[in-house]
Amino acid sequence: MAIIDRDLVRAINSGRCFALVGAGPSCEIGLPSWSKLAQDAISLLDATSHAAVIDRCQKLHVNSDYPAVFSQIEKAIGIDPLLEYVTRSFPQMNGNGEIYSYLARWPFAVYLTTNYDDCLSQRLQRENLSFPTKHNSQNDFRTLRADGKGVIYKIHGDCSTPDDIVLTSEQYEAFRQLQDRNYWREKIRSVLHMVSLVLVGYSASDPDFKDQLALAKDLASPDHPIFMFATEISTNDIKQYFQEYNIRIIPYKNPDGTHGQLHRVLRRYDPFIAKRGTPHLGQDPIDEFKANLASSIHLFTRLNLLGGNDTCLKKSYEALIASELGNCTDGETTLLSDLQTALASRIGVQHLDPGTVQMALESLHGRGYVEFSANENQYSLSASGREKLEETKAERALREDKFAGACRLFLQKEHPALDAPAQDGVIRQLQEGLVRAFEKRGLEMAQATFGHNTIDLSAATDILEVVNKQSSTIPDDNARAACADLMLEVLLQPNQEMKERIADLSQGYFSYHALGLDPSCSDERLRMAKKKVWILDSSIILPILAEDCVNHEFAQDLLNKMKAQELRLVTTGRLFDEVIDHAFWAIRNFKDAKADSTNLLQAASGGPGYKQNLFIDGYVKWAAGQGVPSLESYFRAVLGDEYENDTGNCVKEQITKFGIEIVEFSNWPEFKQEQWGDRREVEGKIVQLRNELGTYRSDEQCRAEAEVLILCENQKAGFLSQSGILDSIDQNRSRITWKPESMYRFLATFSSAPPSEDLLYESMVQDFYYSGFDIVNRDALKQYFAEPVRQSRMNLDEEKDRYEQALGSAEYRRERNGFDNVPDVQKPFYSLQFAHLVARKEGEKRIAAEARARRAEETKQLTDEDRKELERLKAKEAEKRRQNKRKQRRQQSQKKKGKRRKKK
Repeated sequence: MAIIDRDLVRAINSGRCFALVGAGPSCEIGLPSWSKLAQDAISLLDATSHAAVIDRCQKLHVNSDYPAVFSQIEKAIGIDPLLEYVTRSFPQMNGNGEIYSYLARWPFAVYLTTNYDDCLSQRLQRENLSFPTKHNSQNDFRTLRADGKGVIYKIHGDCSTPDDIVLTSEQYEAFRQLQDRNYWREKIRSVLHMVSLVLVGYSASDPDFKDQLALAKDLASPDHPIFMFATEISTNDIKQYFQEYNIRIIPYKNPDGTHGQLHRVLRRYDPFIAKRGTPHLGQDPIDEFKANLASSIHLFTRLNLLGGNDTCLKKSYEALIASELGNCTDGETTLLSDLQTALASRIGVQHLDPGTVQMALESLHGRGYVEFSANENQYSLSASGREKLEETKAERALREDKFAGACRLFLQKEHPALDAPAQDGVIRQLQEGLVRAFEKRGLEMAQATFGHNTIDLSAATDILEVVNKQSSTIPDDNARAACADLMLEVLLQPNQEMKERIADLSQGYFSYHALGLDPSCSDERLRMAKKKVWILDSSIILPILAEDCVNHEFAQDLLNKMKAQELRLVTTGRLFDEVIDHAFWAIRNFKDAKADSTNLLQAASGGPGYKQNLFIDGYVKWAAGQGVPSLESYFRAVLGDEYENDTGNCVKEQITKFGIEIVEFSNWPEFKQEQWGDRREVEGKIVQLRNELGTYRSDEQCRAEAEVLILCENQKAGFLSQSGILDSIDQNRSRITWKPESMYRFLATFSSAPPSEDLLYESMVQDFYYSGFDIVNRDALKQYFAEPVRQSRMNLDEEKDRYEQALGSAEYRRERNGFDNVPDVQKPFYSLQFAHLVARKEGEKRIAAEARARRAEETKQLTDEDRKELERLKAKEAEKRRQNKRKQRRQQSQKKKGKRRKKK
């Protein structure tokens, strides 16, 4: 499942989204959960006189029926002592939790909450935001509107409104059923049908959960998703809620009941959300000269200096020298000493290596770009060199124009209300944000790559945080939201023009900062790298195996560059098992799936209930080139004919083809028996750290990492991985982990030709993917989904009369028009959700007809029209059951035929 739901980000960034807040944020700051509140309330009862009540309460508590517990207590001691206890249980807190901090900063228009405390209000006040609190009386709810802003509604009241609080079973039932609460039910549904809604902090064991889930089911429709951050919900339920209702559940673990891991989920979203409030001030101005030089270094190297055997790093020196000499007037010469001083000043160092500068000058002279004076101590740019430099500047300007044009087309499509000046402002802020991000990233990556110090790049979010901060300087809410959406597009789904701009900045700044380091450092680092054994994490091996998956070409190129430098590549037995598990999951779940299977489409698009699997991802792109694509054929192509019966050996055989050895921990040279004990100790530290960071998956994962850390302790091995967890265990140890992007850019400096824009972008996308963001090939998905989309459209057209009869003409047209507006990858699910919506409406009509029939039977007033309607609905239901049975028989028959074919 996509950890970052793009539709959710768009909904929040619209500034018109409502948040429905559950108990999770309050539990995080120490307020009691429903379970604890109910359990402690039982102590209000007298052990002697209320023994039977206590026994009933304990049984109800075991079954998580907390409202019934409060009902029993209220009947025994009265409502006033119970409310007094609840008031004491929710003392005045400062609302300083991480979850409330995110909720307050994100641009929600209105907050609804089932909580009794005032923590949300207090947190908003700390952000200098005035959100008055309303309760659930009829008078309060008159102010609830779809276009409302800046209000908190306590939809279950609190202890200050004893007549309106929702605490006991009877009070819950009153709000669900009684006529005098009908205003509440109608108002909240009518308003929320018109806005985007995000539910945050609900647990399946909370008494509110069933009500809020029922509300979500009622509100959701194919063109109106409901988003829910919730815990204790099974994967099957997550899939079902999406397919049937368009409820998008973002799950999180809650082992201790404090909802502490919810803030980690929100933290992943935070860089994408347009913040409200005062724009950031005091940022240093962009150094346009440095930015232009950085991108020009990459361009000048790529476009003009591809010949010869010099490395990319040395060619970057040539680009820097050409740029400096180009600042002189035509015919003006520069002394070598002055040139060296100017170059050192440009990249912020005291001295440059004179030998490297001399080699770069000789190379430029050999190409006719630089001229020497008679005494060879003065240099100038030749006419040919100046022409090449101007050509590079023109190319840079053209690429910037193409980038701005691509951004403008996106804004015109997604945010048509923005006028041209507003669009230009958004693009300008994004451009500056990208420059700031890649300047920072280039410096840190160059230091981590060429230096000996450990710098923990914060994965993909380092870019997002900087760009997001830049976008927050936009005062207009709509423009700020547009900037956040454009950031998503540029960084996660860029077209070619956007990729080119990213490549210019990312590789240009890397080279720019690498120039400021000791040139001999890179050669020494390479010599050190050749002495080591390089342990490849499963995250490195998987994209190599899964042909056509995201980053497959990058992973292959990285591996080829490592082998070209004669680096020894290995993986451990436990890391190898992780690769097998990834492959086996895809085989087990989808080997026999049809190409248009709903679950396969959901998995391929990273839909709710599924994590992105590289084999499924690769299959989607691979299938486009096949006549009759099937996952079985894909698995045979990438793993071999025995992929199902002997998955492990098939994976092993493919790995060894790439020159990767598999070495068990105990078979490692110089292994000692006491290292078994060392592994247990290190594993415990990794488990603890991963639990603190919220990244723990299993003991097996931590055990595999413990083995790697022990094997790397003597500096005879290095670890190539996306995870920097091992370098965090002991800050005093030398760095053992290299990220693929750092390794790739490092090895690229020893190549005679720079990598392509696509591979540079893929190297960066590695960080996004392994930080938890689903990166899908939009073009491949669109092509793969073409037939399911056509079938979905045909199904809707065939069912027009039935759907229109169930929904009414106006709602049918609205829902049917929505089908054409959603992205193609959502259309098959839209059609499915449409069908379930119609089925629910038909079911509601049938129930209503049956109720009328019962009432008429009682009064002997059943009209002919009512009787015909009831018979028609019953006949339709019977026909639907017959169709489902026929469908099940066909599926069973197909499975039997498939098994017979395999036996043959």
